[in-house]
Amino acid sequence: MGWSKGEKPLIIHFWTTWCDTCKEETAVLKKLYRSYGTQIDFYAVNVTWRDKLEDVKSFAGHYDVSYPVLLDPESKAASAYRIRFVPSTFLVDREGNLVEAVLSLSYSEWESRVLSLIGRYTKA
Repeated sequence: MGWSKGEKPLIIHFWTTWCDTCKEETAVLKKLYRSYGTQIDFYAVNVTWRDKLEDVKSFAGHYDVSYPVLLDPESKAASAYRIRFVPSTFLVDREGNLVEAVLSLSYSEWESRVLSLIGRYTKA
């Protein structure tokens, strides 16, 4: 699945409401979004084959998710990205190229990767 060129790089985060690691990762991504959301786009893609819409809304509300939450009820995006584990997250540069795929990171590891991705476009 390719992304078109955009103004900002992307973080695409595949998750479910029943995954404990996803809960931890959501807290980290929320903090990153608050710090860097003007420089990088964040998208959470709920792999809803086992989730109900009410659960997704409740999760997003409980964790105060302010970045876009997308639904993948037929697992088309998850299939295209070959998601086998959640959370699975992809970093995509502004040119639409996949830079890295990760399963789970600490806040400092995430911040380092986000700053690296942003830095690709701020250097002269």
